[in-house]
Amino acid sequence: MIQMSLIQIMTPTHLMGRVMATLSTVNNIATPIGSLIGGLLLLSFDVQSIIMTSAIIFIIISGYLLSQSHFTRFDTDDAKQFKASFES
Repeated sequence: MIQMSLIQIMTPTHLMGRVMATLSTVNNIATPIGSLIGGLLLLSFDVQSIIMTSAIIFIIISGYLLSQSHFTRFDTDDAKQFKASFES
């Protein structure tokens, strides 16, 4: 829900359809590919090791992203100004 709101705040009006179509396409492609990869992993490893490895990777990546000021200092006013610069 937050992702869609941020996309709508940041995307210029004339590009909104293209951005939403691209996002929808990526989501529709990623779901079956993720299922295929998950199934192949389950054939090779036990469930507990997959979950533990995924959790560790998720925590490491989350920690990295939270350490980056670019991601933690997001300001919606800046996004609105960015959007306005394209619309004018």
